[in-house]
Amino acid sequence: MKKLIALAIALPAWLPSAAASQCWTTQPEFEIGNEPGTHASLWFVSSVRVSGADSRVFVTESQGARRVTVWTPPGVLLLELGPGGETEGLGTPRRVRVDSAGFWVWYGRHFGRFSEDGILLETLSHPPVEREAISLLADRSFLVRGRLPPPTIRMGWTGEEPVWERPLLHVSETEGIWITDTIAVLDTRHSILGIRSDDGSGPFPTGYFSRQPFADHDLMYFEPEGGGVGIVKRNLGPGEVDIREVGAGGETVLHRRISLRPQSVEPGIVEETVKRVMETVLGSPAWKARPVSEATARQLVEEALYAPEYRPAVTQAVATGSGDLWLRSSEMSDTLTAWYSVRRIDPESAPRCVLLPNWFRLEDATRSHVWGVWMNSRGASQVLGRRLIPGP
Repeated sequence: MKKLIALAIALPAWLPSAAASQCWTTQPEFEIGNEPGTHASLWFVSSVRVSGADSRVFVTESQGARRVTVWTPPGVLLLELGPGGETEGLGTPRRVRVDSAGFWVWYGRHFGRFSEDGILLETLSHPPVEREAISLLADRSFLVRGRLPPPTIRMGWTGEEPVWERPLLHVSETEGIWITDTIAVLDTRHSILGIRSDDGSGPFPTGYFSRQPFADHDLMYFEPEGGGVGIVKRNLGPGEVDIREVGAGGETVLHRRISLRPQSVEPGIVEETVKRVMETVLGSPAWKARPVSEATARQLVEEALYAPEYRPAVTQAVATGSGDLWLRSSEMSDTLTAWYSVRRIDPESAPRCVLLPNWFRLEDATRSHVWGVWMNSRGASQVLGRRLIPGP
């Protein structure tokens, strides 16, 4: 255990995928939050965005205080937008997008545009379309990730064909009429684990649902300046990743394919996963009402579990204000995870490997720092800025 940690920090023994020429590390530099009982305390941080020169840090808390705060990197509070006042009725804040004139806040029901000193300049209502994520474009149209139907319908338990395609939409308004165009489609196969608990005789199927532990469905990200949407396809073969960004008209604006080191799914991990899901299923109310044997439960779990030979090459995609796409890989060394940073504005450049602590939730990056969140089990949060240190 200690040897693995030492090797990862020292770098020579860490061999990044062939896609990268060297592996960088980070060191802690900035810390915001973790002062209980004061305005500097942060809870349930949902997003962090940083201005291009690391001069201001925008923090969104979607639970508890339900506010947007702006800080200097050393942790001085500059601005607070709470749920009252001008923002009353806009909904819960979700994310911030920074631009040269100020910033936009995505609220639960509206978008709000603010000046640098926090004055509300404009509000826009969301379009009338079912959605799970949304991005505002410069022309006041929208990019939307469509909402999927309930799991029983997605899996085909109601007698219809399974639904594994999720649309990405461009939504615009012309003379009071909303126009919706599908610009791309996400493949969501192998994303959900479902086990029926009913006998199939009733009109409303019931069951246990969770995420597939080794899911390799498409990932999605919105381009941070609000110009397009990205799709990361990761079911192409061991270690293979395909990246494609499309604009509002469905045109491809970036296409890149990279190869990372394949990571095997260990047989012992699969068995541990089967046992864990079995315990959860057998302990659920639906299964207690219609008990089955452990042998039957094991068979049901094994049939429902997607257990490929290799792990997905990447498990998360984050587009940052630095012009990079950060991909969290399945490559780990004890307490560290290898991320690969791809220059979106220079698609021919080699990805950069960066080792980050496993607990670090990456939210944004500049050319000199990565910014993210540490959160404990109760929701108390810290926003951390870590300086990028080049490898040998």
